[in-house]
Amino acid sequence: MSNILPNAVGKRKHNLSHSVNEGGYPTWVPNLDQKAVLWANVSALMRHQWGAENLSRLSREAGIALASCTRIKEQKTSIGLDVLGRIADCFHLQPWHMLVPGLDPANPPVIVLSKGEAAFYAKLKEATRLAKDEWLE
Repeated sequence: MSNILPNAVGKRKHNLSHSVNEGGYPTWVPNLDQKAVLWANVSALMRHQWGAENLSRLSREAGIALASCTRIKEQKTSIGLDVLGRIADCFHLQPWHMLVPGLDPANPPVIVLSKGEAAFYAKLKEATRLAKDEWLE
């Protein structure tokens, strides 16, 4: 890739207000091995929900091949969004949860709504309730 770019990504000059590390990422974003993060999270979720790692059960419940589960455990494969989604669905999570470093299976992160979003959601919920009540009358 470095032969395509004029300068290696980590060596480019950046016009950013924050510092950049060797990998070209802002210093507040760690360079993580996403395959390792994915397996750590899947493993933790299996132990939390099923009491132990169980690739056969993961394969069956997520609807993916056992060989794919094994490659995920061995961190020897990149998976597509469809597989990531199936694994997340298996644990009643969103796909992005599977890539959060240090995922706590008992307390997965949530996206907090802004005040404006929360107000809009409350209005939408109320309008839906009123429409439903009117329709049922």
